[in-house]
Amino acid sequence: MGFRSTAIVGTIALVHLFTMSAATAADDEYAGDKSCLECHEAEYNSYQRSQHAVTADPRTPASEHGCESCHGPSKKHADNDGELNVGGLVGFGERAAASAETKSSMCINCHSSSAKLAMWPGSTHMGNGVTCSNCHNPHTDNPKSLKYETAEEVCSGCHANVGFDFQRVSHHPVPEGQIGCNDCHNPHGTSNDKLLVGTTTNETCYTCHADKRGPFLWDHSPVTEACTTCHTPHGSSHDQLLAEKAPLLCQRCHSNSRHPGTLYALNADTTANDSVYVSLNNRAIYRGCVNCHSAIHGSNHPSGKTLAR
Repeated sequence: MGFRSTAIVGTIALVHLFTMSAATAADDEYAGDKSCLECHEAEYNSYQRSQHAVTADPRTPASEHGCESCHGPSKKHADNDGELNVGGLVGFGERAAASAETKSSMCINCHSSSAKLAMWPGSTHMGNGVTCSNCHNPHTDNPKSLKYETAEEVCSGCHANVGFDFQRVSHHPVPEGQIGCNDCHNPHGTSNDKLLVGTTTNETCYTCHADKRGPFLWDHSPVTEACTTCHTPHGSSHDQLLAEKAPLLCQRCHSNSRHPGTLYALNADTTANDSVYVSLNNRAIYRGCVNCHSAIHGSNHPSGKTLAR
């Protein structure tokens, strides 16, 4: 069975799990929203401001059993002084005994038609026990029902190292709100590495940086292999998200003797009174190798073999 077939079967199983539990719940097992309001006023009020509470839409929880459309019948929960994990109640908090699969199935029951969820079964996040409620809070009026205000805050909760990278001098404008994590990644699952939205790293980068796509008469090998050979995608202490400062970045590959592998540093006849323009070899000033080799991603010039034009 292929990956896509497995994903489809997994989705059907999750939906079936919910529909079976909902079908077996009798009407007298439901306590009603007013019962929830007695103890969970804050949650109830926030739910009322969300899109899940639109009673006019037959697809929303409010059009069925309200709170109990997602949490399951709660009469036993109410009759036992709010005891957790009784009857058919499904909690989404950390103390809830419901499995990650059960929690997510409640959401997938309504959102299974979303194209972004097609690869959720078997995805990296699902396999690590991440549930919909780890990232989303259906009680909020956030358009995407995110647990926090932005996707960056949600993702950084687990991927703190990436959040730190966005604080570096050179970074993709995620903190500024110009792009988000989901512009490059699909957190609900893809068949690609790193949950990328593109088939490869380069295809993902080209969605914004189309001018680097080519084709070129003269290609630069690292560019065609992966943009991440030279750039760090989230943030860097060097300009242009570079993985290393030029010319050291270039010399990681161009390490042959003499030019271009020569380590450009102080000239032999440098004195303490010389300016930086005199004391340093001119190839190392400013951006190093790209002072001459400016068409670093590729060249269409007939004489551009060395990527100098």
